[in-house]
Amino acid sequence: MSLKQIYSQDNAIDTFQRSMRLNRLSHAYIFAGIDGVGKKKTAVEWAKTLLCESPVKSEAEDGVFLDNCGECESCLLVEANSHPDIKLIYKELIRFSEKPENRKKTPIDMPKDVIDEFVVRQVANKPKKGKKVIYIIDEAERLNAASQNALLKTLEEPPPFCVIILLTNRLDKLLPTTLSRSCVVRFGSIDENIVVKKLEETGLDRAQAVYWARLTDGSIGKSLEFSKLRTKGINLYEVKKNLVKKIESLRLETALETASWLVNTSKEIAGFWSESLENINKSDISRRVNRILLSMVVSVMSDAMKLNIDRDSEITNSDQRELIEAIAKTYDIDSCIENIQKVYQSMEWIDSSVNERLIFEEMLLKFTESDNI
Repeated sequence: MSLKQIYSQDNAIDTFQRSMRLNRLSHAYIFAGIDGVGKKKTAVEWAKTLLCESPVKSEAEDGVFLDNCGECESCLLVEANSHPDIKLIYKELIRFSEKPENRKKTPIDMPKDVIDEFVVRQVANKPKKGKKVIYIIDEAERLNAASQNALLKTLEEPPPFCVIILLTNRLDKLLPTTLSRSCVVRFGSIDENIVVKKLEETGLDRAQAVYWARLTDGSIGKSLEFSKLRTKGINLYEVKKNLVKKIESLRLETALETASWLVNTSKEIAGFWSESLENINKSDISRRVNRILLSMVVSVMSDAMKLNIDRDSEITNSDQRELIEAIAKTYDIDSCIENIQKVYQSMEWIDSSVNERLIFEEMLLKFTESDNI
């Protein structure tokens, strides 16, 4: 992998190229964009280039393009996830805390102790192999106020050899003081055709590939992750097809039954998924699965709203268009908007660890309050 092989993030790559050519690196960057569009991959490839022993230069429209060679000892260490000068910081590092009482925790937010022990106290240590030390802080939106305040001193006065990269899908979760001390680099969605092609290369048929590309808003990482779950015994595509059918037939008398189906389906998927992942707690997986299911519901209501506006609209659930058309007859534009708002409120509750059964029941009962049902 190299910087040139990063999909559809030309603006971000151009930012790095200019800073490297002018030798004007910022001490802190925030990579902002939806999950799965290449933020972490770009961070690693850029770090690899900064640490590369024999950087490759090639011609570009606005000058020279600098990339890693992929062959030197430093590059090979990065590929093996063992370079001593790249520090990946994630909330589960609390398991390796120097404080015994921390080691059994399963945090939702990024603990202050993780920032203290693995960034603040380490940042003065000079590079062991290269000229830079790069800290990549994953899920920076989970940095609570205490964690961000602990990081501020480092962001203000970092050692000259240190680069800190915060990865986030929610800029609004970062404090103004954090934002003001960092260079924000925005990552956009990947072109749908590129995502569809990549999914088809994995053996997925076009209908499913189009669905995942649209559901994830052009997130190639999410699309690949969701589609590949079928190899682990989890067929999310079949789940979504059943969900569309259940929403089409939703009535007051079936709302609680449908909510129960969502809860049981979520638990089943989370159980299979958690067995195949490391360094992540089951609560995170459960919240992730619930957000996926709620995203599917949003796509249904969004599609119904689009068809109420223009019957020829392109929709996410194009493989079940007849059912979406039936849903559009049940829910008018205003009802669709209200239901979408309700789903996003439910997502906030999921992140606040509210009981999932209550969340699904309350949401679906709200749907049935439509005058058309």
